[in-house]
Amino acid sequence: MKTLSLYNRTSNLGGIYFLLLVNRTQMHYFILIMPIYLVHSYMFWGIVVLGLLSQLNLMMLSKWFTSSYAAKGYQGFVQLFGKRMVQVFAILGFLIILLKISIITLGYVEMLHSFIYPSMNKKWLILMILLISLFVASHGMEKTLRFVVIAFLCGAWITIVFVPFFFFPSIANYRDLYPLLPTEWSGQSWQGLLFIWSAFSGSVYLAFMLVYMGSYIQTSFLERIDYIFISFHMFNYVFDISILLLCFYGAGRIFMRKMNERTTRIGLLSSWFVILISIILMNQWLWQTIPGQKMLLNIQIWLGAFVNLLVPTILFTAVKRKESM
Repeated sequence: MKTLSLYNRTSNLGGIYFLLLVNRTQMHYFILIMPIYLVHSYMFWGIVVLGLLSQLNLMMLSKWFTSSYAAKGYQGFVQLFGKRMVQVFAILGFLIILLKISIITLGYVEMLHSFIYPSMNKKWLILMILLISLFVASHGMEKTLRFVVIAFLCGAWITIVFVPFFFFPSIANYRDLYPLLPTEWSGQSWQGLLFIWSAFSGSVYLAFMLVYMGSYIQTSFLERIDYIFISFHMFNYVFDISILLLCFYGAGRIFMRKMNERTTRIGLLSSWFVILISIILMNQWLWQTIPGQKMLLNIQIWLGAFVNLLVPTILFTAVKRKESM
């Protein structure tokens, strides 16, 4: 088997990369379907409040990155939790990442199929996205992390296009903002808040980029503008899937107790095939129906919310407890 240096570090990445990583992982996939859930004007305050609360998570994650355990990588996790518990975490992460990659891919493929390639079989679109992500991931974690600059430049500019619609709509009326405070709460309102919190969960995966990555971080004139937006969003999805693919492979290595062995092409390809087969099966059995899509999305929302709450808290608490002993 040919070895593949996926996690070797040749240079340090500045703090700007960390900033871009947080920007691209938070509000990444869900931002495109958020209007479905945020149907009331007062939900805007939910974005603000939960966005501020998510900064507490980033503060706890920063404590983890500056700890001596994060600098030790895999051995740091072992010192904190023990080998057996780290393997348990790896299994859970393996399943969570697989689900996250699947829903991200299926969601984007659904948009491509609906707006740009309605006559193309979805399986070919799935294969195309995963092949591009495999190509990026095969260059290793360091180059994949640098790819975030391209992903940011290809996605951030889209926000500027919406500025005229936000601030200068032709039929704007201040009454459209009412009610500023909810008169009553429904199940959809609570699900909307949970959705927002889950959307901020992407940054917690920075703590597990195969456990060595802590050392890296020191308009009307267009008739079909949706074609352009959706196409440029591909860079963001490819970046996200590539990073998660490397994390998925790393979780498998921990579970199989192969952390002391070199990474191989066959190992990366095996992980990629597992993801490909899982997505195709999920698309065939669940994604074809509206109830199936809602079920998968709800599972992802709840998992994202719990991950966003528990991971920074557990890491922060474990470090503080260990340092106080």
